Amino acid sequence: MSIVVVVGTRPEIIKMAPVVKELEKRGAEFVFIHTGQHYDYEMSKIFLKELGLPKPSESFMLENANPAAQIGEMMIKLKKALEKYRKLGIRVGHVEAGLGSFDWRMPEEHSRGMIDHVSHYLFAPTEIARRNLL
Repeated sequence: MSIVVVVGTRPEIIKMAPVVKELEKRGAEFVFIHTGQHYDYEMSKIFLKELGLPKPSESFMLENANPAAQIGEMMIKLKKALEKYRKLGIRVGHVEAGLGSFDWRMPEEHSRGMIDHVSHYLFAPTEIARRNLL
């Protein structure tokens, strides 16, 4: 089974670093995708380098600044990437399930809620996150 690891924000890179390292350690086949959600990919590259992570298989450059447009753009680009790697129909796990600021002006808040709803596996990292999901 091949795995797709998707990150978009610097906190996600930090949280997923142990997962990526474990996949590498086990020799697992995986695709590493950076959605470009935090606008400065150069800053994200610093995190990738410092954490010893591989260069992403795919990195999106987002053209839209509007949060709703960004989400749409990320989804379109992610779909194309998943098609490229023949990964449609995969099961989805969300490692930040139930987290959120509930500040709907933030694009990542919309993304988190949407991913919670479409995920097959919800990994709530805190008791508050678990309660939010319930």
